[in-house]
Amino acid sequence: MKKTLLKTIKVAGYSLLGIFSAFVVYANLEPAPIHAYVKPTSMTILKVDGLTSEKQANDCQSIIN
Repeated sequence: MKKTLLKTIKVAGYSLLGIFSAFVVYANLEPAPIHAYVKPTSMTILKVDGLTSEKQANDCQSIIN
């Protein structure tokens, strides 16, 4: 009888420990931030002096793209 009671207590203790551990792990999970789902982007800004017409600006822009 004593061995059965100790075995039952041991099984119950391990079960409670497992459930408690699962709750601790679940409580500490954090969702990924929004920026983790978006492709990285980049932007280049060029300052070009000496452009006298819109055609020259469009030509420079078409070379970059």
